[in-house]
Amino acid sequence: MAKMTMEQILADIRSDRVKKVILDNDAGCEFDDQYAIVHAMGSPKIELLSLNAALYACDDYPFDVSQEHSYDANMRIVNITHTDYPVYRGASNPISSLPEIGPMDSPAAQNIIKTAMEADELIYVLVTGAITNVASAILMEPAIKDKICVIWIAANCFDLPNNDEYNLMNDYRAGQIVLNCGVPLVLVPTFSGDPKLGTASLVSTKETFQAIKSNSDAGVFFRETWPAEFDDSPYSYTHGGSDWRRIVWDIAVTGILTIPDSYTFSIIPAPVFTDDVQVAYDSTRHKIIYMDTMDPKAVFADVFAAIDRI
Repeated sequence: MAKMTMEQILADIRSDRVKKVILDNDAGCEFDDQYAIVHAMGSPKIELLSLNAALYACDDYPFDVSQEHSYDANMRIVNITHTDYPVYRGASNPISSLPEIGPMDSPAAQNIIKTAMEADELIYVLVTGAITNVASAILMEPAIKDKICVIWIAANCFDLPNNDEYNLMNDYRAGQIVLNCGVPLVLVPTFSGDPKLGTASLVSTKETFQAIKSNSDAGVFFRETWPAEFDDSPYSYTHGGSDWRRIVWDIAVTGILTIPDSYTFSIIPAPVFTDDVQVAYDSTRHKIIYMDTMDPKAVFADVFAAIDRI
């Protein structure tokens, strides 16, 4: 398979070709990864190959336990949807915890390497949490850079003064590795000073999920059970009661492959994630794809249609 330019990859994203996907996620962390997972399972535009569990930061337990929570959350969705997608455990600690840069080997990182090296077409690695597993895979087998495209939700929009964003900060050094190594990357930003930009516009209420019509186990779970489990959760700004709202960030990542016409993109020089958590720019750097805008209503509708197919 010949190495593709970012222009060719963007054309592939916009094409009708069914994309082979690894979804690397921190589903143990919050509310949104579960919807991204089932979106990938139910979309006719995605051939989901496997799920990778990612670590995340939590005050209540260490990274290795958080990774295990993500693994268990992935297995729960596999069971609820009555599917048999393989799930791989990820790194037990971030690369940022090491005294020197090096990989954190794991079944998830090995899964990325094996899948990429055996593939005869571009593999899309969708990342909805810390990017430890991908960075580790690249460090262990740099040849995969020509065989994958990473779509990662991380960092703030460029209109904000700092880059202190959750997914990125969970393993900042891993993020620097991915931004610097030249792997094809679609960067999906989170917060913006403009509420119409970034993925923070994917705000839901409980009523939002009534658009799911299926009464399958998956339909009931995602319409009723999963939102109810977050009644008293502080995640995504608000607490229970009549003001129940959640940001379903991660469906922005799967939506890029399922309804790309609902997005706008730019091809730009890769930004520099500086050691002081700022963003710097150098016009001579390799190019990446940057998500500029998306249509939240269209993304939600596509997710719910995917759930109704399961």
